Amino acid sequence: MAGFYGRLNYVYKDKYLLEVNGRYDGSSRFSQALNQQWGFFPSASAGWVFTNESFFANAVPVIKFGKIRASYGVLGNQAVNDNYPFASTYTSGTDYYFNNTINQGFALTDAANAGTTWEKSTQMDIGLDLVLAKRLSITADYYSRQISDILLKKPIPSYVGLGPALVNLGKMENRGWEFSATYRNKIGKLKYDVTAVLADVKNQVLELPGVPYLDEGLLRSAVGNPLRSYFGYKAIGFYQSKEDITSSPPTFFTPNPGDINMLTLTETERLMQMTVLLLVTAFPVMNTASISIWHMVFST
Repeated sequence: MAGFYGRLNYVYKDKYLLEVNGRYDGSSRFSQALNQQWGFFPSASAGWVFTNESFFANAVPVIKFGKIRASYGVLGNQAVNDNYPFASTYTSGTDYYFNNTINQGFALTDAANAGTTWEKSTQMDIGLDLVLAKRLSITADYYSRQISDILLKKPIPSYVGLGPALVNLGKMENRGWEFSATYRNKIGKLKYDVTAVLADVKNQVLELPGVPYLDEGLLRSAVGNPLRSYFGYKAIGFYQSKEDITSSPPTFFTPNPGDINMLTLTETERLMQMTVLLLVTAFPVMNTASISIWHMVFST
């Protein structure tokens, strides 16, 4: 990987802040022949230190420092397991028997996609920084991050005889907020600070062109749901007896009393594309953290 990076900073009277960045990155994991190797990823941020304004000097004495900030930018991702997903490569280990001898063989085992290129992440952030009475620092952020051209392997029919190729498929979004507060004080020569963090994020798949969903084992990515959600059949209780099993609709396994009774569909419901799958997000509803840091300062 190679890249070029530039940054421009501007500060006016310690009140108005502006930063502009630009990256031009190239990756050997994408095709040079199709001009897919290089991508330009700009970003910009601005801030206003309102406590340095003359009209705010003595307006709210408890606020010692205050800044409103906003940022917008694009980043690229080329982190995939395949070194050269754009090229068809032969894999060893496919030995074959010919002329009464086992011969070393090579074969194509995975499909290739020469058009694979950078995954793009576009993020917007609005934040507030406050210092109250020189002891309490507060930071609050709201952000939205949209990822497009996601690097995924789109399933292909098994009769093709090859593993799926890596493609730029779909779009998803993360929206969330974060709040943190830090209190600093001292007891004699002992200085300490305590930080509490509260955050939440919601993830949603926005697009999956050409496919209704993508499965990876017990994980499913579907439009309108979080990426890589856990899925399975909905449980509606337990089989109580042999008679209960006999009177229930057929299922995909042979149940016994005490087994979980899974919701099944009638043929009419199947034609209506109703689902028996239960999607559970892998993203936590709320993240919290509390960190205490103590350090001793000795006077001389």
